[in-house]
Amino acid sequence: MKILTPERLSLAMAEDRGLCPTGGGSSHRPGRQLFRSSAHFRSLLDGLMTLRQGGVLFDVVLLVEGRPIQAHRLVLAASCDYFRGMFAGGLREMQQHEITIHGVSHMAMEKILDYIYTSEIELDLESVQEVLIAATLLQLESVTGFCCDFLFSWLDESNILEVHHLADVYGLQQLKARVHSYILGNIQTLSQADVYRQLPEDDVFRALSSDELEVASENEVYEAALHFHYSPEQVDTDQV
Repeated sequence: MKILTPERLSLAMAEDRGLCPTGGGSSHRPGRQLFRSSAHFRSLLDGLMTLRQGGVLFDVVLLVEGRPIQAHRLVLAASCDYFRGMFAGGLREMQQHEITIHGVSHMAMEKILDYIYTSEIELDLESVQEVLIAATLLQLESVTGFCCDFLFSWLDESNILEVHHLADVYGLQQLKARVHSYILGNIQTLSQADVYRQLPEDDVFRALSSDELEVASENEVYEAALHFHYSPEQVDTDQV
């Protein structure tokens, strides 16, 4: 019976797992290796969600519109600059168990927390504006980007003023750029609508002077400029 020393046993186990080459010396064996698990992040998120669903280890209550939402300080601080500043920046909230959040709807905060714990968020036309406001306040740029993408996918003449207003009020340059792109690509139909004359003049004429404006001729640019000041009926009947 062959007795293996601890050193030989360790080497045998390593070879069995395919970690060591069979022969040829040690010159080709890396002295240090970095291993990364693609499943670890998913497992971590699943674990956090399990804790949340089970109500385990909660240590903070967010009061939103007077309604409580329980959470974990560490998770919030690790995921969001707003909460990181609140819980790790020496503010009084560090010592408080209940914290009131202003300017955010309860529905939007629930969706934001779903995202923080799962990396996923579901948006629809009824919720996107409130979620966008919350994401902007909480400095969650990724969620702000998702909201901008969703709004752009639904952008048309019926909501362009509202979307433009949101972009302007909250300083959303990405969304402003999307609105500008929409004007460039839809100037012919947009200029026939009443909402066209309600857009900010600077934005309209910046689009009309752009080389990226989608028109077939300079005459269409001229007509679009006229339509900003006069209705299509006035232009067609020479009432300009």
